Amino acid sequence: MGKFVMLSLALLILCGAFQIGGRGRQQALAAVTAGHGQQAAARSEESVKEGGISWMDIPGWAGTFFYVLGYVLLTMGKIKSDQKIYHWLNALGALGLIANALYLSDYPSFVVNFIWLVIALGAIVWLLLRRRREVRKAR
Repeated sequence: MGKFVMLSLALLILCGAFQIGGRGRQQALAAVTAGHGQQAAARSEESVKEGGISWMDIPGWAGTFFYVLGYVLLTMGKIKSDQKIYHWLNALGALGLIANALYLSDYPSFVVNFIWLVIALGAIVWLLLRRRREVRKAR
């Protein structure tokens, strides 16, 4: 089961990275950019015309990868929610999607990912402080 999940994750990322199905991408971009202004639509259309991904798609896909990887590893029991690695994966995911959202002027996505980043960084700080207290108690 674990190999199937990882293979599915890899295929998801590859399909997005190589923009398989150009016509479907155009329709998806039209739906995504609806209501996000002409600037975002022009940037997305530019990417479609070039036949590939724009340079700002890369942090977005990397962010997606880190979010999904963290969740898959958590679900499979490979990591725990009280480990720093889980929160670092969430922070990296948020950073990638924040960069992409700003580029596309997608402010709702920016806001939710910014909040996600603050939560992840807060959890990392909390874990570090908890570890420091445990070390002091052990002395």
